[in-house]
Amino acid sequence: MFFTNSLVFAEQFGFNTNLLETNVLNLAVVLTVVIIYIGDALKSLLANRKQTILNNFQEADKRALEAENRLKEAKTI
Repeated sequence: MFFTNSLVFAEQFGFNTNLLETNVLNLAVVLTVVIIYIGDALKSLLANRKQTILNNFQEADKRALEAENRLKEAKTI
């Protein structure tokens, strides 16, 4: 009885040869793994980069204002 059940199972088991189905499933699995594991790291990396860029802009504005003030001061002397 056990042997006949395993034969029925063996007949149902097989490889999916439809390339479109298997590629879509593989792509879905890979994208899910990438989004779950790499997504958080990428978000934090981009947030740090954004903050660095904003800090650089603020420093550049501050230096530009200081340069303008020095130029005005030099012209008045």
